[in-house]
Amino acid sequence: MPAPRPRRYHFQVIPLRAFDPAAAPSSLALTGEFDILKEGQLRLRFNLNDALGVLVDAPRAREFSPADFRRADGLWQSTCFEAFWSAPGEPGYFEVNIAADGRWNLYRFDDYRTPQPPMAAQDFELIQLQTRPDFVEATLATRLPSRAWEVSLCAVLRTREAGPFYFSTHHSGPQPDFHRRDSFNLIRRP
Repeated sequence: MPAPRPRRYHFQVIPLRAFDPAAAPSSLALTGEFDILKEGQLRLRFNLNDALGVLVDAPRAREFSPADFRRADGLWQSTCFEAFWSAPGEPGYFEVNIAADGRWNLYRFDDYRTPQPPMAAQDFELIQLQTRPDFVEATLATRLPSRAWEVSLCAVLRTREAGPFYFSTHHSGPQPDFHRRDSFNLIRRP
């Protein structure tokens, strides 16, 4: 008998919008998903439409094994898919950065952009990564207790001719800033 599939708490696909829609290429479109899996796992998925193939470091068809994962800093300096999440009412939060080539990192902040430079965290571990030209999907595992999360899905997209372009589920400030807690506009509950 096959193992039962994990129960998944899913919400709809959410559009990510460019900080400056007039400047971003109209051929780029991005949506995201953030799922809480019952057994202490989070799933992130970014659905990408790069109709004209303008992205630098765009995802290619690949399924990674854990041996392929490499923790790295500075991923936002190229095309990078990101998520920020926090327990409601707490100043601390997590940030994960994922590049389409298997590089990734997780940071834990005690408060807005504190500490600097950020320190890599071990609270979650990347356990699965799959990329295609039209999506990036990652699963993270944790030993933290299941809880509600306030979430923001984001991406830094670089093209051959311009950019970077900052995409997010919500831009709350006068400049692109994914760390602003008032940008964590999605609530996910186990």
